[in-house]
Amino acid sequence: MKKVKCYIRGAYGPGNIGDDILMVSTYKSMRKVFDSKDIYIGVEDPVLGKYILPEANFIHIKKPFSADVVILGGGGQFFSFLPPVSKPKSVLSKVVTIIKRQSGLLDTLTRLLMKARGAYDNLYFAQHVAAYCIGLGPFESEGKNLDRTKKILPSLSYISVRESTSAALYKNFVPNRSANIFTDPSFNRKLWISKSEQLALENKNVIDEDGFVSFIVRDWPHSERGQACLTAMFDAATTLRNQGQKVRFICLYKDRDEHLVARAPEFEWVFWEVDGTSPSTFFYNLCQSSKVIVSARAHGVMLAAAFNTPTIAIEIEPKLKEIHKMLPTGTRLVSEPSADSILSEISEFPSRRTVLEQNLKKEYETLEVLSQRSEKDLLDWIRSNR
Repeated sequence: MKKVKCYIRGAYGPGNIGDDILMVSTYKSMRKVFDSKDIYIGVEDPVLGKYILPEANFIHIKKPFSADVVILGGGGQFFSFLPPVSKPKSVLSKVVTIIKRQSGLLDTLTRLLMKARGAYDNLYFAQHVAAYCIGLGPFESEGKNLDRTKKILPSLSYISVRESTSAALYKNFVPNRSANIFTDPSFNRKLWISKSEQLALENKNVIDEDGFVSFIVRDWPHSERGQACLTAMFDAATTLRNQGQKVRFICLYKDRDEHLVARAPEFEWVFWEVDGTSPSTFFYNLCQSSKVIVSARAHGVMLAAAFNTPTIAIEIEPKLKEIHKMLPTGTRLVSEPSADSILSEISEFPSRRTVLEQNLKKEYETLEVLSQRSEKDLLDWIRSNR
């Protein structure tokens, strides 16, 4: 069994740009207290992980291990959505899927033994487990995700959350403790934005009035509302295209959303590619070439804000509303799943942009300081327990 000093775990693919930036941010924070040789990151594809963090050590997320400290590093880590409506899978299909997700027969047998010994996630033993600025919820269904939440949350050695809603949910599961409330680790942009891009932030961007209206889309089969929001985005894009505007779709998680191209094949589609540009460069270029960004992904709003770019958030799921509450006067929110509501916001966006930018800069800087405080709080806790 692999033994490490620090293990970082999250919803890392790699391939989902928001979670990948959380991975980078958490790793850079851990490097302030651990040598690189002592840090390992669990991902589904260790080879792809090296494209994002060439200097880091990766192991398969299903490989058993023991650690001095495990960091559940940011993002939504505990939730239970309603399962999407789909055709029932055969027993054989389910077995094949499970086998593909494993890291080897020996590891599988080891995990079964570890489960009997009460290992975390039936996968690892650790002296300390910390949840770092995570999101909780929603909890819409029973099942293994809810069972995991009930088991792990009370056993955490340290917890901080990214907003008050998550703090309240944590209190429901662990009534005798409170979570520290900070914000998302990606707001500490110096951890993931390159020096050249940081210098570019000092100069006011010139908006390309002939740029794209960029729709950051995602599939959301967990609710009828989510599906309606996605349809509204496609309908709004079609209307703008018919008016002669430049429109494109952006996918930040290719493996999950590539099938959406079939719904609008006549449009330009841009995908975040792990082995392409860095996450920060991808978003910098996106912001520079867009006159309006409309996002159904939370990190689409947050990462654009890192480059002083206000966006229109689509409330395809509750998380978008939470992010808008973090940047209430620097972003716009569309809650009604209708193309007309989206088009109205887009048409009014140019006249609002200057004020939005001014507000966004102040709101982001406040969150940036808060994110730096959250990092210090976690690192102080680690130092005190080494």
